[in-house]
Amino acid sequence: MSVNVSGLIFNIQEYAIQDGPGIRTIIFFKGCPLICIWCSNPEGQEYYSELMHSKILCQKCGQCVLACNENAIFYDSNGFPVFERIICKSCEEKTCEQKCPSKAIKITGTYWQTENLYKKIKTNSLFYRNSNGGVTLSGGESMAQPEFIEQFLTLAQNTGLSVGVETCGLFNWNKVKNLYPLNIMSF
Repeated sequence: MSVNVSGLIFNIQEYAIQDGPGIRTIIFFKGCPLICIWCSNPEGQEYYSELMHSKILCQKCGQCVLACNENAIFYDSNGFPVFERIICKSCEEKTCEQKCPSKAIKITGTYWQTENLYKKIKTNSLFYRNSNGGVTLSGGESMAQPEFIEQFLTLAQNTGLSVGVETCGLFNWNKVKNLYPLNIMSF
């Protein structure tokens, strides 16, 4: 394996018993070509990290406004923070998320190197083996990041880890057809 590719992941759910046989880890990828209003993972639709804010959790304390080095946050007429999302897309510091005492701010989407993600997943190998489980790639649309998926599946195949893929089916077949021999399960 030559280059360690990065993939944009918004959630890693361990010890799941849905989305495939046995005990599984579900890896949720950012980015989907569809924008379904019934989507069960709307935080996975965009192809970039994004800031999410919950007004229900927000205490209107102003810590996020004080923490923002980009001056991208101001107040609305009700005292809630308003975010300049274009600026937030390029912010890598995540200070507003770190300073929010009520956890009302969450940055969804973290870049993972294939080898680092595989090392994290591999720690649950005993559970996978004893339950006939494995890993499920979900999303968003996991096939929207084919280079990352190929490297991850190669690592999994080399160690006998079972991998399933949930997909909406809207992807470029020419970019993923070389994944077929890597013995993935489709759901």
